Amino acid sequence: MTPGGLRVRASLVAGTAGTLVLRPANAPATAPPDAHAWPADPHAWRELPLDEALGGIAPPAGRLVIAELPDDDVHRPLARALEARGFVREGQIADYVDRGVDLLILRKELT
Repeated sequence: MTPGGLRVRASLVAGTAGTLVLRPANAPATAPPDAHAWPADPHAWRELPLDEALGGIAPPAGRLVIAELPDDDVHRPLARALEARGFVREGQIADYVDRGVDLLILRKELT
């Protein structure tokens, strides 16, 4: 863990207004087969501390942040880091990502 916290890869999603994809720095930057909103260029990813990636999301540009991520060994540290920064579990969908791998939905109000 770096002094700035967990390191992530971040990329803007083309065709959206301010949608940011965050992945743990140790996760592959390739898109899953069912990805519909994923950076096409693998060079578009930028590695930085989680706090820096989240720092650009603030009112009035944004009023809430929704994080959807697999509940697996690779993404669990990111989920814990987001919860430590005020995100709360909004929901969980069983077996959404794969059999035995749930989708976690986290939410943080900015206003």
